Amino acid sequence: MDPSEPQLATPLPARLCRVLAGMECGICGGFAFVTWMLVHSWMRGELWWAKLNVAGALFFGSAVYSMGRGWATLAGLSLLLVLYASLGALFGLIASTRGISRNLVLGILLALSFHLLADRFLWRRLDPFAPAYFPPLATLPGHMLYGLSLIRFSGRFNALSAAFAPPAPADEIDSNSSTSSEVDC
Repeated sequence: MDPSEPQLATPLPARLCRVLAGMECGICGGFAFVTWMLVHSWMRGELWWAKLNVAGALFFGSAVYSMGRGWATLAGLSLLLVLYASLGALFGLIASTRGISRNLVLGILLALSFHLLADRFLWRRLDPFAPAYFPPLATLPGHMLYGLSLIRFSGRFNALSAAFAPPAPADEIDSNSSTSSEVDC
């Protein structure tokens, strides 16, 4: 293989492109949610890492309430990002690959549904005191930001599928180039 020749990307199935594009949008939305939670902590006069530590209670137990920023903060951030990336992958399987209007509605509905489910089940599973750190009126704007970030899906999917599309057959390339270079005599 000649090193001067460009390497062609291996084609990916469309479903995998959908999942990857959804995960990318979900991670961006997860960062938007976490940023909103940090801003909310700052507005309430709390330590910025408190909510992330509480999310890390799944791994560190009730010790997170006496821990400063550190491993529990990193574990909580990682847990939230994995959670929202997974939710984005699920969104990628149901989202439209063209336009943003349907994705906007689906993203907001998914974010609102997750908001209700998280308030009812998820935060309590992290720690018994977690609902006090993730009150519904505080997480709602963060989830709306998450839902809005999902509208990027169609652009990300199209970019991924174009980057990993199967190469055109060589005979199609030759026939297209020969017709454009033919001259009438």
